[in-house]
Amino acid sequence: MSGNPGPVTFQQARDTVDRALRTGWEPDAGTFMVAEYGWQDADAWQVVAGAREALVDGDAAYTRMDAPAYLVSKATGELSMVPLLEVLGRLQAMDPVGDPPE
Repeated sequence: MSGNPGPVTFQQARDTVDRALRTGWEPDAGTFMVAEYGWQDADAWQVVAGAREALVDGDAAYTRMDAPAYLVSKATGELSMVPLLEVLGRLQAMDPVGDPPE
């Protein structure tokens, strides 16, 4: 089968981010995880990944202030790691996926 197999699902986007980040994750940065929630617009999924200690437990000591937005194209599955400030307006306009925290 050739060509694009179809739109990329949120789970596929999560898997893409996991593969891209897990192997380079430093153990002292916390327990790596990809959240089961995120956001979307017509073109991309925003996947949340980082230290479980920050994302679940709320421990600010594990929060990366320079963490990019992880955007996965719905059309191609390509992962873009974009500085948050460059896409802040876009992120704020995205719709939730799953049950993101308030």
